[in-house]
Amino acid sequence: MNVGPLSRLLNSKMCRRNAVWTISFACAATSTLGLSSLCPQPAAAILPPRAPNLAPRSESRASLFLQPAEGKERMDAHVQINNLSVKISHLADATIIASGLDTSKLSAEGRDAIVAKLSQAKSHLMASLLTRRGTLLAVVGDTERAIADLDEAVHSDALYAPAYNNRACLRASSGDFDGALADASKAISIVPNFAEAFDTRGSVYFATKRYTLAQADFNSAIAANPVYAEAFYHRSLLMKVMGQKSKCEADLEKAKELGL
Repeated sequence: MNVGPLSRLLNSKMCRRNAVWTISFACAATSTLGLSSLCPQPAAAILPPRAPNLAPRSESRASLFLQPAEGKERMDAHVQINNLSVKISHLADATIIASGLDTSKLSAEGRDAIVAKLSQAKSHLMASLLTRRGTLLAVVGDTERAIADLDEAVHSDALYAPAYNNRACLRASSGDFDGALADASKAISIVPNFAEAFDTRGSVYFATKRYTLAQADFNSAIAANPVYAEAFYHRSLLMKVMGQKSKCEADLEKAKELGL
């Protein structure tokens, strides 16, 4: 039942890989890196952490948003951070090419359009890699570097929703609730059915005692993903605070049924 904060890292549906499999990047050393070798595991919106890390008795509002990894999970995170750093370095130095595409018969406008698309794909992949590394840095406790990676991720691809969501969690954990709300709302504006972002924003509202807004966002998270156990658990905590015992128990039972 006790599933650690990295457990959702491999299960997110938010890694948009459209049009990347036909692209390759040629490195300065003349070797070619296929995107399939660079593409990370999905950059998950893994925060807030799973329910066992969210004890209602906790006096720290930060625990609603971030639970550091421990033991083997922490060691695994460091290994992944090192691997991602290599991929990020390679990608930053890469030159874009369109593998197998003859552009000689295209107009200048056509070639420019292809270059723009390839550049966009590279920026998106960089945002994905940075978001994953930033998230891993967060759960091993390196908040400063985590924020830097997530800042760079949204600079690389301003439409990469997981980066905003995970940065929202980090901002909330440090008490920047206004910044967290802005980031979570931005993620939702990019992906309107982003269950994790609704859950994050609901948790911010919960932490700041805006219970009606929190309930609406937890409801939206569940509507977007009816098997999202964390949202049921968070809503059960909210129902407890609001004095709705039967609803609290029902949501807690549903969260357990879904694997928490």
